[in-house]
Amino acid sequence: MTHNTQKKDHTISREITAFLIDRQARSLSQRTIDYYQTNLLAFERFLQTKNVTAIEAITPEHIRLYFIHLSETCKPGGIHAQYRAIKAWLNWWGDECDDTNWRNPIRKIKPPKVSKEPIPGVPIQHVQKLLASCDKSFNGQRDKAIILFLLDTGLRRAEFCKLDYSDIELNTGAVQVRAGKGNKDRVVYVGARARRELMRYLRHRPTIDDHDPLWITRAGTRLTHSGLRQIFRRRAERIGIPEPQIHDFRRTFAIQSLRNGIDLITLMRLMGHTSTTVLQRYLRLVESDLQSAHERSSPADNL
Repeated sequence: MTHNTQKKDHTISREITAFLIDRQARSLSQRTIDYYQTNLLAFERFLQTKNVTAIEAITPEHIRLYFIHLSETCKPGGIHAQYRAIKAWLNWWGDECDDTNWRNPIRKIKPPKVSKEPIPGVPIQHVQKLLASCDKSFNGQRDKAIILFLLDTGLRRAEFCKLDYSDIELNTGAVQVRAGKGNKDRVVYVGARARRELMRYLRHRPTIDDHDPLWITRAGTRLTHSGLRQIFRRRAERIGIPEPQIHDFRRTFAIQSLRNGIDLITLMRLMGHTSTTVLQRYLRLVESDLQSAHERSSPADNL
């Protein structure tokens, strides 16, 4: 079937650019814009292999084939992220073009299934081994402070890496998170142990200004996402444990906070969520602790 709309100047490349400009005009965070750009450009590259260059020529079959293609290398969560980006773009285009003859192909596509079971996070015994691997050198003190800081704040990777020295109040442990997910600010806290190790790391930096990065490399440059991953990759290999992902510390923060009695609303605010939906999944892990404890100590079973 020949699409007459292919002759129009509604090229995929141009309409992706127009969509990103619209997202910028709506003051979405740069992280969100980067998410849309990365996923939509990947979709565009796939469509080029199918000789599809106009947005009107995209069919539900193209989208299904793309998800099958992604399943070879992506986890379900990654495919779902692609689905959300494509859906937002095509829905925007439908409002933008106002063409009654155009049928949005995403409406024929059901969202990919994603497991709702929470991922446990970094086991506490692995955290302890990571801490024990840190010596008193610059890298050792920095890495020890990083481990405790991530564990105690539940910060996202991007939030953590862009912290400046002025963002933390060492006396109280208050940490100012600027333009987190959703471009929202919030305050989180680090306890006395994490601050003690932070101070030991900062002693290796005799001069530091308010707007200097809090976390740096040996060369004095801001620690990047890839640099942070390298830290955990090297230490995990050295002590013989699976490499922890940065987000795993956020999951551990949530689980351990719930086990230690924090309420869902407070935890929601500390983690920068807008609802307790995700946290309630972690609550199921905590409830399983109660079941295991009862099985060990059941009065009736121990008669």
